[in-house]
Amino acid sequence: MKLSQLLRWTTTDGKHLLMRLFYYTYIPIILILGYKSMNIQALFPQLASKQ
Repeated sequence: MKLSQLLRWTTTDGKHLLMRLFYYTYIPIILILGYKSMNIQALFPQLASKQ
């Protein structure tokens, strides 16, 4: 693989790969954290009211 091909890959496919990694890693973590924080607020309403 030539350097120019590698650069072209990183600027096009690399971005798509990063976006895919972002969506498949961060979004589930955010959903899980959001679900847990909702559960915490449901279990401890006094903590949620203080914030």
